[in-house]
Amino acid sequence: MNHTIIEQRTTEWYRMRLGKMTASGFGTLMAKPRDKNRHWAVKASEYIERKAFEVFLDKYIYDPPFSPEAADWGIENEARALDALRQIVEMPVQDVGLVFCDENAQIAATPDAALFDTGRGDYVSLVQVKCPYNGDYHEKFRTQVFNERDLKRKKSSYYWQMQGEMWVAGLDNSYFVSFDPRRSETDRLHTTVIHRNDDDLKILKERVFEALEERDKIVSDLHTGRRRIPPHYYPDYQFSIIDWAIGRTRPTLI
Repeated sequence: MNHTIIEQRTTEWYRMRLGKMTASGFGTLMAKPRDKNRHWAVKASEYIERKAFEVFLDKYIYDPPFSPEAADWGIENEARALDALRQIVEMPVQDVGLVFCDENAQIAATPDAALFDTGRGDYVSLVQVKCPYNGDYHEKFRTQVFNERDLKRKKSSYYWQMQGEMWVAGLDNSYFVSFDPRRSETDRLHTTVIHRNDDDLKILKERVFEALEERDKIVSDLHTGRRRIPPHYYPDYQFSIIDWAIGRTRPTLI
């Protein structure tokens, strides 16, 4: 596994993700466009453009989460979820940091953890933790998600994220963990082993490599002047009433 131990959400971590297609965005790339005449869904096009802008500006573009409370909840409870997982698995649960794809270093992932087999001296499974702010989601995962097929039906973006992480890390399975400390001791932790699906990974790989090609085309157009970065990405842009009315925010460049 080609990985670098680095703390998530630090300046260094953001900089190392700059311009790269990362597993957290794979669900966006796999989304089907509502308009059958479009090749990419709107959010997927925006994601690819954002990656191109990062390459051109040499800055990671960070947008505040839509729901800061939900984001903070997930971050605060992730460690508790991993501690709960350690109580039921027989292997060390370790941080693996940022993992780079051997096929292309412009593709990366940050699993929440991995299980280390001391006998083999290697990692044998990844871990992806979700701590839903809305407890209804945890209940849905706890009662309806028991394998990769269930996860794909109930939350396809998580499915593609986890398949992508297994691809990048070169492993065959990953623990999907849903944790809600507000529930009883018996119900607060739900785990399901998600297995690698090579048929789906073939589709995902094609999509990700295609996104990288599109990113590079946009970067080329930016250099030649055929395209321009929207002005609100620049620090000296003066926001107007119209900008605020349509919900446009100034991203942070890292």
